[in-house]
Amino acid sequence: MQSRHVSIVVPASVDDVYGFASDPRNLPQWAAGLAQSEVELRGEDLVVQSPMGEVLVRFAPRNALGILDHDVVLPSGTVVTNPLRVFSHPDGAEVVFT
Repeated sequence: MQSRHVSIVVPASVDDVYGFASDPRNLPQWAAGLAQSEVELRGEDLVVQSPMGEVLVRFAPRNALGILDHDVVLPSGTVVTNPLRVFSHPDGAEVVFT
Protein backbone atom coordinates (compact mmCIF):
# COMPACT_ATOMS: atom_id res chain seq x y z
CA MET A 1 0.00 0.00 0.00
CA GLN A 2 1.30 3.45 -0.86
CA SER A 3 0.72 6.69 1.01
CA ARG A 4 0.47 10.15 -0.47
CA HIS A 5 1.05 13.32 1.51
CA VAL A 6 -0.58 16.57 0.49
CA SER A 7 0.46 19.72 2.31
CA ILE A 8 -0.07 23.44 2.32
CA VAL A 9 1.65 26.21 4.24
CA VAL A 10 -0.75 28.67 5.85
CA PRO A 11 0.57 32.09 6.86
CA ALA A 12 -0.86 31.85 10.38
CA SER A 13 0.16 30.38 13.70
CA VAL A 14 -0.17 26.67 14.42
CA ASP A 15 -2.64 27.50 17.21
CA ASP A 16 -4.82 29.61 14.89
CA VAL A 17 -4.82 26.98 12.12
CA TYR A 18 -5.54 24.15 14.55
CA GLY A 19 -8.27 26.19 16.23
CA PHE A 20 -9.96 26.92 12.89
CA ALA A 21 -9.72 23.38 11.55
CA SER A 22 -10.85 21.77 14.81
CA ASP A 23 -14.05 23.86 14.95
CA PRO A 24 -16.80 21.71 13.38
CA ARG A 25 -18.55 24.78 11.99
CA ASN A 26 -15.56 25.37 9.70
CA LEU A 27 -15.45 21.88 8.19
CA PRO A 28 -17.28 22.89 4.97
CA GLN A 29 -14.71 25.67 4.43
CA TRP A 30 -11.60 23.49 4.52
CA ALA A 31 -13.05 20.09 3.53
CA ALA A 32 -15.51 21.07 0.82
CA GLY A 33 -15.09 17.67 -0.89
CA LEU A 34 -16.39 16.04 2.27
CA ALA A 35 -18.83 18.48 3.84
CA GLN A 36 -21.23 20.25 1.51
CA SER A 37 -23.54 21.53 4.22
CA GLU A 38 -23.57 22.76 7.77
CA VAL A 39 -22.37 20.27 10.31
CA GLU A 40 -24.86 18.60 12.63
CA LEU A 41 -23.65 17.27 15.97
CA ARG A 42 -25.02 13.87 17.04
CA GLY A 43 -23.38 12.89 20.29
CA GLU A 44 -19.65 12.69 19.55
CA ASP A 45 -20.21 12.42 15.78
CA LEU A 46 -20.35 15.18 13.21
CA VAL A 47 -22.93 14.52 10.51
CA VAL A 48 -22.51 16.12 7.09
CA GLN A 49 -23.96 15.81 3.62
CA SER A 50 -21.23 14.79 1.20
CA PRO A 51 -21.11 13.85 -2.47
CA MET A 52 -21.46 10.25 -1.20
CA GLY A 53 -24.54 11.00 0.91
CA GLU A 54 -24.74 11.48 4.66
CA VAL A 55 -21.47 10.65 6.41
CA LEU A 56 -20.31 10.68 10.02
CA VAL A 57 -17.00 12.31 10.93
CA ARG A 58 -15.18 11.50 14.18
CA PHE A 59 -12.15 13.60 15.08
CA ALA A 60 -9.37 12.73 17.48
CA PRO A 61 -9.83 14.51 20.81
CA ARG A 62 -8.54 18.09 20.99
CA ASN A 63 -4.86 18.08 21.76
CA ALA A 64 -1.76 20.28 21.93
CA LEU A 65 0.09 18.28 19.25
CA GLY A 66 -1.72 19.54 16.14
CA ILE A 67 -3.34 16.17 15.46
CA LEU A 68 -6.61 16.42 13.52
CA ASP A 69 -6.89 12.76 12.52
CA HIS A 70 -10.45 11.80 11.72
CA ASP A 71 -12.51 8.83 10.66
CA VAL A 72 -15.20 9.19 8.03
CA VAL A 73 -18.01 6.64 8.17
CA LEU A 74 -19.44 6.28 4.67
CA PRO A 75 -23.12 5.45 3.99
CA SER A 76 -22.04 1.83 3.38
CA GLY A 77 -20.58 1.65 6.91
CA THR A 78 -16.99 1.62 5.60
CA VAL A 79 -14.67 3.64 7.84
CA VAL A 80 -11.94 5.69 6.18
CA THR A 81 -9.18 6.94 8.50
CA ASN A 82 -7.64 10.28 7.52
CA PRO A 83 -4.40 11.39 9.20
CA LEU A 84 -4.21 15.20 9.33
CA ARG A 85 -1.53 17.17 11.16
CA VAL A 86 -0.64 20.81 11.73
CA PHE A 87 3.09 21.53 12.12
CA SER A 88 5.12 24.63 12.76
CA HIS A 89 6.71 26.07 9.60
CA PRO A 90 9.03 29.08 9.14
CA ASP A 91 6.24 30.80 7.19
CA GLY A 92 3.42 29.90 9.60
CA ALA A 93 1.85 26.45 9.83
CA GLU A 94 2.06 23.47 7.52
CA VAL A 95 -1.03 21.27 7.22
CA VAL A 96 -0.28 17.71 6.07
CA PHE A 97 -3.01 15.31 4.95
CA THR A 98 -2.07 11.69 4.33
